[in-house]
Amino acid sequence: MAWENDLLDREKEGEFLLKYLLAKYERDKDLPYVLNINSEWGFGKTNFLENMTLDLKEKKHPVVYFDAWKNDYTDNPLLAFISELNSSLDSYFSRSPKTKELFKETINAVKNTTISIVSKKLTGYAADEVEELYKSYIDDSESDSVDNNSKENEFEQGVASIIAKASEISLQEHQTIKNSIETFKINMAKLLKRLDNMESKKLPMFIMIDELDRCRPNYAIELLENIKHLFDVPGIYFIVATDSRQLAHSIKAVYGSDFSSERYLKRFFNQEYNLLEPDSYIFAKSLFEKNNLLDNTKLFSPINGELNNNSNAIVELFRLYSDFFQLSLRDQEQCVDLISAIALTWDRDNFIHLGYLLFLIILKQRNSEEFIKYHNMSESKKRSAISPDYISSMLGTKTTITFKDYTFDSNMSGNITSHNINEVIKAYSDNLDKNIEQLVGSNKQPEFKDKIMKKIRSELPSSWISNKEPPKYDFSNYTSLVMRVSNFS
Repeated sequence: MAWENDLLDREKEGEFLLKYLLAKYERDKDLPYVLNINSEWGFGKTNFLENMTLDLKEKKHPVVYFDAWKNDYTDNPLLAFISELNSSLDSYFSRSPKTKELFKETINAVKNTTISIVSKKLTGYAADEVEELYKSYIDDSESDSVDNNSKENEFEQGVASIIAKASEISLQEHQTIKNSIETFKINMAKLLKRLDNMESKKLPMFIMIDELDRCRPNYAIELLENIKHLFDVPGIYFIVATDSRQLAHSIKAVYGSDFSSERYLKRFFNQEYNLLEPDSYIFAKSLFEKNNLLDNTKLFSPINGELNNNSNAIVELFRLYSDFFQLSLRDQEQCVDLISAIALTWDRDNFIHLGYLLFLIILKQRNSEEFIKYHNMSESKKRSAISPDYISSMLGTKTTITFKDYTFDSNMSGNITSHNINEVIKAYSDNLDKNIEQLVGSNKQPEFKDKIMKKIRSELPSSWISNKEPPKYDFSNYTSLVMRVSNFS
């Protein structure tokens, strides 16, 4: 069912885009259309395209989904694409013998456009390879003391003959390909008309192309060229998901740094749609879900989810850190990968204090040199930490984090207070081995101490309580663990 697996809460965005595309088709039925869905890594292009595909099928539109990256192993992207087209559309055109035959002719017509140079089949060499062979032969002849003039003339004549033959065949192939493209377009228009007459199907037909920016530049360029020339047919809407900036960078690797790759790409697309940046909490949740960390009992978050819009306390803490340190989506994924590695190998009885662990991971990610200094201080049990100037340079926007304030009034009701997160980070940088009892701070009324500790225990899930005492942490090995898991890339 469409949008059931909507990892980044994009259903409304998808519904808006489909509403626009279908309305556009009703207005411009005689025009083909190619849309580029553009976003950087981590915005969920694949998940978005998969849900759009399901939505369109539920709306009775024929859809072809092509994962370009999975087919990148072949030298001929068009053959791989036609294979997917054939398997995806066969069921639509198999009911009527005449329609089935027309579909077969259409597929065969497009296959004819993939004819290789016949001269290479006949001689074993393409024209440029024959010329290279000739140059190599001449170099060898010049170093020979025997007069090779007659031999050289004979070879030259042979090469000229082969090149002339190859050129003649190439012209014939060019005309064959041109005719095949025209046949394909005519037949595809007929097939689309028959689709439109079916009660169970609607136009336009959608073709989704995913992961193009991950492909080899030559492969991506050739696939786009084929789409442009072959499928310029009214009734077909292409949706191509790609990181346009990354793809443009890859194309420059082929054509040179001075090549205007951005302008070159724009000629393939009628429009570009930029996906909205995902909500930071939803994105973080998807990462923790992917790594089976959402309900991991080894992780302790010092914030109360109920006091933060009933959010998951682990995810909410991660979100606050990500926003605070202005982590990119890629940085966030790498951080969660490291948390996962530590959680998978954690064999201690106590819990992982996620707040402190995140601080160390982000520090390692941002500045490995400063982290090593911190690690060395931790190992030597020194109390002095990172310089305040460096802490300030790491801080992003002012972000608050909501804690339960355990400085209770006489009614023991407690207060909800917001603390600037830099106070929390500074606490970690100043002290390497705090536990919950220490974080509570000294109480001016000692008689309340036992009641306060009971209150703390009542606020925490029972799974986090050991021997009726608040969770305790051994921070001594945290920096070593981060050093170790950081070897993963």
